[in-house]
This record gives sequence, C-alpha cells and structure tokens, in this order.
Amino acid sequence: MRTSRPLGPSASIGVNRWLFWDRWASLAYGLLLAAGILAVYWPVTGFDFVNLDDQLYVTENAHIHAGITWAGLKWALRARETANWHPLTWVSHMLDCQMYGPRAGGHHTTSLLLHVANSWLLFALLLRLTGERERSFVVAALFAWHPLHVESVAWIAERKDVLSACFFLATLWAYGSYARNAERRVPRGAEKSEGRSPKPEGNPKAEARSADVEGRSGKPWFWYVLALGLFVLGLMSKPMLVTLPFVLLLLDYWPLRRSGGCGVRNAESGNDQGRFRRAGWGRLLLEKAPFLLLAALSCGVTLWAQGRGGAITAMRDLPASYRIANAILSYYRYIGKTLWPTHLAAFYPHGLPALTWEVWLAGAALLAFSAVALRLRKFPCVAVGWFWYVGMLVPVIGLVQVGGQAMADRYSYLPSIGLFIAGVFGLGELVRPESKRAREPKDLQKAALARTLALPVVTGLALAGCLAVTQRQVGYWRNSEALFRHAVAVTQRNFAAYNNLGNALFLQGKKEEALGCFREAVRWMPNYPDAHCSIAIACGALKRSADARAEFKIALQQNPKLARTHYYLANELLAEGEAAAAEEHYRTALALKPDHAEAHYELALLLLARNEVEEASRHYREAVRLRPDWLEALNNLSWLLATQPEARFRDGKEAVELAARAVALTRTNNAGALDTLAAALAEAGRFPQALDAARTAVRLARASGPAQLAEEIEARRQGYERRQPFREPAKPEATTTNR
Repeated sequence: MRTSRPLGPSASIGVNRWLFWDRWASLAYGLLLAAGILAVYWPVTGFDFVNLDDQLYVTENAHIHAGITWAGLKWALRARETANWHPLTWVSHMLDCQMYGPRAGGHHTTSLLLHVANSWLLFALLLRLTGERERSFVVAALFAWHPLHVESVAWIAERKDVLSACFFLATLWAYGSYARNAERRVPRGAEKSEGRSPKPEGNPKAEARSADVEGRSGKPWFWYVLALGLFVLGLMSKPMLVTLPFVLLLLDYWPLRRSGGCGVRNAESGNDQGRFRRAGWGRLLLEKAPFLLLAALSCGVTLWAQGRGGAITAMRDLPASYRIANAILSYYRYIGKTLWPTHLAAFYPHGLPALTWEVWLAGAALLAFSAVALRLRKFPCVAVGWFWYVGMLVPVIGLVQVGGQAMADRYSYLPSIGLFIAGVFGLGELVRPESKRAREPKDLQKAALARTLALPVVTGLALAGCLAVTQRQVGYWRNSEALFRHAVAVTQRNFAAYNNLGNALFLQGKKEEALGCFREAVRWMPNYPDAHCSIAIACGALKRSADARAEFKIALQQNPKLARTHYYLANELLAEGEAAAAEEHYRTALALKPDHAEAHYELALLLLARNEVEEASRHYREAVRLRPDWLEALNNLSWLLATQPEARFRDGKEAVELAARAVALTRTNNAGALDTLAAALAEAGRFPQALDAARTAVRLARASGPAQLAEEIEARRQGYERRQPFREPAKPEATTTNR
C-alpha cells in the first residue's frame, strides 16, 4: 500500500511547473554540450586519414572497403589483424565505407557524432543518478571538451574508443534503471528508524522527482538483461571495458547507495535513492557474477589475439621492474595532463624509469591518497571518482605491455570521468547550501559565500580553457605531417613519430627529408626494423642500391616476419633484374600477409612473363578482390581473360565486367581501359559495342597518347570489323607491361 502523502492541487501545479522548466533546462545544457563539441571538432570533417593504423582499419583493408557483406561480417567475427578482437568496431568501419566510400570526412563525422552521443549519455546518466544538474553538466562538459580526448575523436583508427564508450555509458544507464527497481521501497514511517532523513514535504523539486520515480513500473529483470547485452556489445567494440563490473560496484556505493556505510545524503537534492532498502555486499557481488564472467572471457580472447598477433612485449624487452615504475608514473602523468593538458602527442616513447626511491615515494602517495579517499565517508563521490580512475586504467597501464607506447591520451577517455566526478562533486559538497550556512558563525558564512561565488568563475574559466586548447590540438590531426611534426616537437627520442613523419614526407616526394627522419628514428631506436625498411625504400628511390640492400638485410635480421620488408626488397631485386630472388620474397610476403594486394599483383606480372597464366590469373583475382577499385589490376586481369590464345584461360563475360569497372573508374577518359573493354566485348561476341569502344579509344590515344598506341588500337578495331577477337601472340611478354 502506498503510504506517501498525496499531492494537493496547489502542490501538483508547483510540481508540474518545476518539471516543465527542469526538462527545458536539461535540454539547454545538452544543446550547449553539443554546440561546444561541434565548434571545436567540426574541422575534422575535412581532415585526411593519417598513417597511424588508419591503413590497417580502413584505407588498406579490403574487407572494410567492401562495406557490409556476409563475407565481411564473418571475417569481422574471426579477425585479429590488429592483435585485438573487436568485431563491432570492424562493422562500424564497414558501415562508414558503405555510406561514405573512401572519403575520410565521412568517417570523421561518425566518430564526432558518437562523441556527442557519449557526452549526452554521461550528462543524462549523472543527472538521473545524482539529481545534480549543474554538477552533472560540468562533468559532461569536461569530458566533452577536454583536449586529452582529441585523440579518441579525431583519429579514425581509434573508433573503438568512442564506440565502446557509448555502450559503456548505456550499460551504466540500464544498470541504474535495474537498481532503481530491484530494491523494495521503504515505507515512509520506516525511514527514521533506518537512520535516513524523510523526504521533505512542500518542496516541489523533491516531490516532483519522487512522483516521477514512483510512477515508474519496475521490471528489474529487463534492465538487468539489457545491461548485460550492452556490456557484450561494448566488449565487442574494445576489450578495455573489462573493468565495468568494478565500476558497477562503485555506483552501488555512490550515488545509488545500495550498500551501507557511505553516509546519509541530504534529501534536499531530490534524489530518492535513499528510500530504497540497502543490499549487502554479498548480494551486490553475486549480481556482478555474469558481468565478471563476460569480462573474464573477453580477457582470454584478447590475450589470445594479442599473443597471436605479436603485440605483447616480452619480459626480456621490458622487465617487470620497468613496467611497475612506468605504471606508477603514468598514473601521475595522466592526472598532470588532465589538470594541465600540454605537450600532447600521438605517441609517447618509453623512457628509462626504474624502481628508484622517487618511484617508491610516488607509489606510497598513490596508496595514501586511496586510503584518504576511503576515509572521507561524508564525501563518497571522491572515493568513487578516484577508484573509477585508478581501476579503469589497470588494463592499459602497461603491466601487460601491448604496443610500443609508454602511455596514450586515448587511454584516458573513460578513466578521466572518475577524476572529473571526484573533483566536481567533491568541490560541490564543500560549497554547502545556504540553509546550512545560517547555522555557522558569520566569518564561516562569508568564507562559504566566497567559495560559492568563486566556484562558477573558476569552472567557467576551466571550460573555456579546455575549448581553446582542444581547438588547437584538433588542428594537429589534419594530416600525417602536421600530426608527427607536432609529436617530435613536444616529445624527446620519439622514434615512432620520426618514422611516421618520414613516411608522410616520402609520399609527398620529399625523399631526402624523409630519409633524414628515418635515420633519426633509427638513432633513437636502433632495433627498429620498420625504420630500417623505410631507409632501404628511400635509398632505393634515390638510386642508392648498395645502401638499400644493406638496410633491407638489417631489417630482416631484426624481424624476418615483416611482410613489408620482403615486398619492398622484392621490388628492389626485380628492378636490378633478379627475377628469381624477387619471386621468392614476394611469395614470403604473401605467406606472412595473405591479403597483401600489391604482392599478389607483382607476382602475377612475374608469372605471366613466364607464361604461367593460370597462377597469374589467380593472383590477379586476389589483387582485385582485395582492392576492388584498383585500375591496373582490373585492366590487366580483364585483358588476360579476353586475349589469351588458349580458350581455357578466356572468359568474355567476366572480362567485360572487369573492364567496365575500370572504364567507370577512369570516367571513360582512358584509352588503355577502353581498348581493354573493346577486346573484352569482342571476346564476348558483342562486336558493335566493341567497335564503339575502340573508336573512342583511338580518338583519346591520338589526342593525348603516343602515336604507336593509337595505331595498335586501330589495328585491333579493324579486326573487330571482321568479327575477329584479338589474341595475344604466343609469347605473352607484352602482357607484363602495365596497361
């Protein structure tokens, strides 16, 4: 039986009026969050891909380019290309390619919108659980506008961050709904006996929240199952969410207050969570058992994928003492960059910390602060925020070292929410309501009033500073050169940044400057096979064959399983006329990386030169499958299928289909592609169309191509007039040229 006092007519009017304005105020805050994000992040919609894993996730990934297909979905469930298992992240990139194609701006837009959604979810979640709109907005604004989060939003390959965060926050929302409905409500008369203040009567804000909550129909099992499902989706986006069960226990302590011993909340906030019966820790832990099981399974799959992918650094390379020291110092570095976000970089190289007395002192300080947070029973938000931060960083703090970085801005995307909660809600509790100041001496009242007035000013300045620094930081992600020039400027000994900067410069034709960057990378990291391979490629492009051979040798000695090294060494060998040795390295590259489209293409050319048509066509097909928009591969495979002397190698229908795709890619403005289409149409018996295509090809060749090409196409056109398909001569060396 409901025992709460019914609302009278005048009270109902006050409640409805308050609810109306409360919802509009919350909507205004939400719009302000989105406006701030769009103001500083909108330029990313015009940015390029960068050469930091974007090629693995999008630009050079044929499974992603194909968009949503059954084959692609099956691949996503099995893929461990980036030494991780995150099928939902792969699917999100496929959807982007389906919608936007290869345009980087569309991919950036999706990440930007996900960040907006995450900020809204965080604001709505904190508002619902705490009833504190202003504090919830400040936490969400810090999350939305902080420069430390630029990497997660502006880096396309880090889609897994913003996508997993969306499911993480949605899981917390569903769990909060479960908790609100799971506990039996305490009758009003029993509130005093349990040591809680009764809900104040005559307060429209409090009564409105209570009426709104009490009117909900409770189906806790639905919300619990929904939370589990969202958690699974989050783990399928990024396995870092394995700490979520720990966060749920923190929320049980505060603000859900489902456990004892966390202090009594002032009922003036309007949060009626105190009216639920508290559960014991045993029951709360039992509730988390399915979440813990899912987290354990995710850990197992992730360690397997990272181990098979070679991403886990061995203990001999980074000993335990170094890892512990780096982990302790990284906790402080993340806090430092949160409070004063300067010198942010896309890659932070390892330094040389050891278990010195400074590290021991830093570790003792971490333990001391944790103990103090637990002792602040009147401020449970501080303990929850601090342990949220500490706990969520555990999977990426470096005890199990994955990758070559000492720390990364992206790792703070979700953990930093804990720091924001501890700071904002903790300071908010220090500035107490006016009703409490009246009972204090006048000097304390003045001090409290000063704090009350100063806090909004400081908060406004902090948020404005975040927007300004974030806008500047976003600009560094416009392209690879800008990103890594900034990285080498604000860090020291940054071998990875020098290597990536060199790659960006090399693609621009600045070969000498690129070579200097590669040598700088090797200077700071001698055992860096990628950089040695890059030096070899640059030397080859600069016609320094001896230097190139020497660097390739070093790269293979350091890592013989690097497919990139074998591929470029094969190119160098082929340029020097060593076809047999080149073929061996092409085949090794394909054994190490079966989806290496360029290796398939080059090997097909080699095989065709030896008249091994069947195997050549197989490698051409693989190149086309992996890169469906590769003009040269489409054109060469179509020519092979249309003109081979032996009938068993010809297929006119497929040749027409491939040639038509090649012509479409050139916008019907390439003589060679139209010549191939004409040959394919003739093989298919469609001679009138073949004649039309050949005439257009002759006209284009005469206008812009060499005279010999026009004469060759004209000779083939005359054969089509006699209804004779074109056939390559018995020795097919000519087909090895890039048509």
